[in-house]
Amino acid sequence: MECPRRMPDLTVCDYFLWGYLKEHVYRTRPATIAELRDKIECSIKEIPQDMVQRACNAVYERFAQCTALQGKQLQM
Repeated sequence: MECPRRMPDLTVCDYFLWGYLKEHVYRTRPATIAELRDKIECSIKEIPQDMVQRACNAVYERFAQCTALQGKQLQM
């Protein structure tokens, strides 16, 4: 079976950012699209730099796991 071109378990946005934002943005449901945009922008700006660094470092660990498994599915 061929792997998809963009494996979601290897991208920071797919395994970290979207879940993090959803959790923070929807603590209280935005009433308008403008409020939703504002909450997304504020939430992104409030992500601690060390958290971003750890998420990015995790990508390299996933790449190493993927390489060691010769492209087979990662066991999480």
